[in-house]
Amino acid sequence: MCRLLADLLNPSGAHHGGGSYLRHFLREVLGAPTVTKRFLHTVQVEKEYLIPGTERRIDLAIYNDQYFLPLEVKIHAEEQRSQCYDYYQYARERTTGGDTRVCYLTIEGKLPSNYSLSKYDKDGNVVDRIDTEKIIPISFLRHIISWLRQILFGGTEEIPAEEREILTQYLQAVEDVTGAVRADSKELAADLLLENEVHFRAGLQIADAMDRAKAALIRKVMEEFRRQMKPVVDTYGLEEEDRFQYYIFEKQATEAFYTVYSTYPGLNYRVGKLDERYELWFRIEVEHRLLAGFCVFDGERESEYEQGAQGDKMIQRTREIEQKLLDLLNIQTMDCQINNWWVRWAYLPTGSRQEKGNLERVPDFKQMNEAAIRLSDEKKRSAFVAECMKVIQSSLLCVLKSSQGKES
Repeated sequence: MCRLLADLLNPSGAHHGGGSYLRHFLREVLGAPTVTKRFLHTVQVEKEYLIPGTERRIDLAIYNDQYFLPLEVKIHAEEQRSQCYDYYQYARERTTGGDTRVCYLTIEGKLPSNYSLSKYDKDGNVVDRIDTEKIIPISFLRHIISWLRQILFGGTEEIPAEEREILTQYLQAVEDVTGAVRADSKELAADLLLENEVHFRAGLQIADAMDRAKAALIRKVMEEFRRQMKPVVDTYGLEEEDRFQYYIFEKQATEAFYTVYSTYPGLNYRVGKLDERYELWFRIEVEHRLLAGFCVFDGERESEYEQGAQGDKMIQRTREIEQKLLDLLNIQTMDCQINNWWVRWAYLPTGSRQEKGNLERVPDFKQMNEAAIRLSDEKKRSAFVAECMKVIQSSLLCVLKSSQGKES
């Protein structure tokens, strides 16, 4: 995304637009009042611009002797501490006779958080912050797509066929990342459904069937996990849990999943007893997203559904139980609080608990993101679960090796 964007903005780039692409970008996207020929003759556009004396690299920098505009691009990437603050301070030193700004390009045009806008002392306290008015938020979804479409279809100059093909492919890539094509398709579908009563009735029937189909997809995914877990259970001393049937996918992966927060369809494996009441389980679960991990089950606690419930109550759960958990899992500390029934967990297939930067790879069966839709294909579903199984063994079940005395 950045490499081609930098080349298109560069008047000396490998294209036939000269400074026209940059001029249109500055005027229409950033709202610059005037863009002179002199500016276009002196400006430079550099990718991965290194701020001298630091390790900071600005995604794109547009500058000359008197002007400096940092352009930071965020596509499913985490913010860095004081990033926009540092960019602004450097740009202010380089800019004369004008208002210093930082351009912040995201899929939807969001502003950076205070984490990026603030300066911190050595103790982590905020000592300064730049105002959001110093940020120009722009989006791939609205600004970049519109800019590219104007280049391709709104200009008067002829674009060579090879360059037009590259621009078209870049536009398609941006549309794919942002979901712009899906948005356009929804508009077309809505217009079609409203043409007559027959179309509208058919649309309602399809909508009624979709929740059932999506719930069936969750069951298929869990069935594939069960199949691929079979050769793994003996290695780690696991046993598939069938006594309590607590939030198992056969009962919970239903259309009701889409009418409440979640029905938590999952697959349970018994790791071992903690005492006469508590057991340690390994569970693969869909809340909204797919995750897996170790949890504590209370066999004596009554739930609204049946006997047995998640072991998150402190009445009977003692420090001795907590220590046995640590010993059984061969770990020093638990990821979760003592009153959480999860002891250690991770999203699949990332193996991470971080929500920033990597969730596009995690199937979300509520939103039906691309990662979830791909699982409707049997071959892709099998390959996906195989990828998850590697993460399950390397990041979660691996802690059981010493306690079970077996190698993976």
